[in-house]
Amino acid sequence: MDLYPDGSFQDSSMTQQGGAGEPIGFTISKVGEKQFLKSRAIDRHYKVKIDLTALRGKKVNELHNELHDLFDRALEEVTQNMQENDLGRVVINHPSLNHEIVIPLQQLNQLNANTVMETVETVLSSNENLSMDGDFDISIGTIEVPKGAGKRKNITDIESSNNSLIKKQSIGYINNPHDNLCLQRSIAYAWAKLNQVDRREWYELTRDTLKNNILDNVLLHRKVPTYYYKDATKHNRKEQFYLAVALSNLANVSAEKPGSIIDIAKF
Repeated sequence: MDLYPDGSFQDSSMTQQGGAGEPIGFTISKVGEKQFLKSRAIDRHYKVKIDLTALRGKKVNELHNELHDLFDRALEEVTQNMQENDLGRVVINHPSLNHEIVIPLQQLNQLNANTVMETVETVLSSNENLSMDGDFDISIGTIEVPKGAGKRKNITDIESSNNSLIKKQSIGYINNPHDNLCLQRSIAYAWAKLNQVDRREWYELTRDTLKNNILDNVLLHRKVPTYYYKDATKHNRKEQFYLAVALSNLANVSAEKPGSIIDIAKF
């Protein structure tokens, strides 16, 4: 593999052309990179350009072994020097397809040529005449998650029972085994966090409505005292449930069944 001046990579099989069964030549170009300041993860985007000299006129479903080899080598090139818990995805576009083929974001120890080809073959089962031409577009994305020690709990593990998301205190969890109000509870949780005020401001707001119960005052003043917000984050207390039901009623969203993405705009 040779590094091009423009940031692209040329696979060594690029010079191999000819009969069926030979490796498909390609070049890989990095077309974008950004770093997320909060998580320190690095997102890189690559384009894979295939050498079609020996492939024109062939059907994609006739090139299983060649494509498997292509993805195997391309993923190896892109993910070199990365760790198994880094993340990757593959997106394939072709104008003859109604939708792009997406191999979703997953850890690199699970993203390989077999994973890609299983998805490709599922799509091609109903698109057998797809041609290998210049419009066959492959994109590979990687996310390098931060490594090393420190006080900040970065997201480096997304699957184990003790994963990074569990450890991060800035992420809230909805644990409601006795109802189906996941969406309503999530909105109540977020609403309370955004509208919390300290004790002094809460007293000033409610000094004339002290006879009301706290939920009535919350709905009246559209503010939440910090202590009530903290109680609303705990699944074993009733505050989260009562606030979720109250906000749902105000939004004319049922609290008797699970919410949907369409309901979000109503709140």
